[in-house]
Amino acid sequence: MNIPDRLLVEAFWELENNLNSEVFADCSDITSNPNQARELYINFRAMHFMLLEKNQKKNDAAQLIRTEEIWDQMKKESRENGPI
Repeated sequence: MNIPDRLLVEAFWELENNLNSEVFADCSDITSNPNQARELYINFRAMHFMLLEKNQKKNDAAQLIRTEEIWDQMKKESRENGPI
């Protein structure tokens, strides 16, 4: 999986400045040394950020579709009922 560099940077920043200790503890349990735990944490959090972005894009698209449907319905009603 290709993780964008900006998300890796964001994950690194989080590791250094706002560590999610529960996630880091899990990474430490899985790996054999602190450097591997840091690397796993960065990759895991970057993939998490990718998922969040993907979900946000899906939500934005769904909202756009709902907005267009409402707009189309309003135009249809306007044509049927005439100008206000």
